[in-house]
Amino acid sequence: MFKIDLKEILLKTAEGILGLDSKEHVAGQQNFEKNYQDLTLLKKIDGIMREREKPRYRLTDPLPYRIENRQLVANPEEVKTAQHIFDRYLALGSVRALKEELEHDEIKSPVRISQKGKTYGGVNFSRGALYAILKNPAYIGKISHKGKIHDGLHEGIIPPDTWEYAQAKLKEQAVIRTEQTKRRHMLQGLLYDMDGIVYSPTFTKRHGRQYCYYISQNLLQDRDHPNGVMARLPAHEIEALIEKSVRSEIRRLCGEEDGPVLDHVLKNQEDIPTYDLIRKCVDKITISLDHLIIRLKPAGFQKLVEKHLNVSVTGYDEEFEISVPYKTGSTRRGAIVIEPKDAADIFDLPTSKLKKLVQGMVWRDEHFAGMTLTEIAWREGCSDAHVGKCIIYSFDVLQAA
Repeated sequence: MFKIDLKEILLKTAEGILGLDSKEHVAGQQNFEKNYQDLTLLKKIDGIMREREKPRYRLTDPLPYRIENRQLVANPEEVKTAQHIFDRYLALGSVRALKEELEHDEIKSPVRISQKGKTYGGVNFSRGALYAILKNPAYIGKISHKGKIHDGLHEGIIPPDTWEYAQAKLKEQAVIRTEQTKRRHMLQGLLYDMDGIVYSPTFTKRHGRQYCYYISQNLLQDRDHPNGVMARLPAHEIEALIEKSVRSEIRRLCGEEDGPVLDHVLKNQEDIPTYDLIRKCVDKITISLDHLIIRLKPAGFQKLVEKHLNVSVTGYDEEFEISVPYKTGSTRRGAIVIEPKDAADIFDLPTSKLKKLVQGMVWRDEHFAGMTLTEIAWREGCSDAHVGKCIIYSFDVLQAA
């Protein structure tokens, strides 16, 4: 590899073009050295000035703001959404519950167009996005730069006391979340299939994200698995279902009659960490074809109540089992989900599904009255297949109810 001396090359080039003799060469070399130093200094100064001209902080466009002339300007149509997110978080007390409610109400992120002309947004809020919104000081007219909060040039849309209250609640929950993160796989050693084969925790990575599962030892050891029983369970869904089922039995775990003690426990049960609740109160979980059998041990619950709620309860005398029906489904991306198999109100559905149900019921009656699917589709401006799917969907929903 050759080492190139830029000064020597430029100096020899000047000698060849200008025909410098030895004396002129010496003088020319001295002038060149000075000019070269001046050029180097100018480059350094130019670099410093360019660095100072860079923005002091990076502007982004959080809901409901847009960037105009390097300032944040609130979009009136989206202000109500941001305020609704703060209000509902403080009412629900959980980002997870907030996410589920927003999905049920079909409140989605605003549609944006990038500098390259690509459209993004218009999807359900992720938990990460909701955390970012709740922590962003832009909503009280301030900006965050290098870990410090400064006054901004834009107007806030959230009262400062509301924002501070949200920060306090997020900080309080972050402690519990950190403890849970240290002790992942809370169902490890508790999940079994009908033959007594245990499920072990595992994970996969896709597109930079980690997905956790509980997988049957039969599958890991290349053995046959019982027909109809899932060999791999999505961790988030099965853990959420178990938590909901155990918390629904708190009245029985307490062993208390109606009174102030029971009211206090029911009202403040969220103060008991989920990990501790499951590990102390669940003895075994058996996965069946369409239901879970959870065996509970009340003795552990008594200790949890004394530790986290500072009260004593009588407690249920013996271990008992509960049966939890469940059903499996899939998301639009193909992910497997596990949901409670409750007989819920058929009209307690997301807006899009409720619309599909009503359309299916109306079109079904018209079809039975003599109209063809093609005639209904032509009138509604949709395809025959869509009409047929809506009719079948209405049958499925009403039969499940």
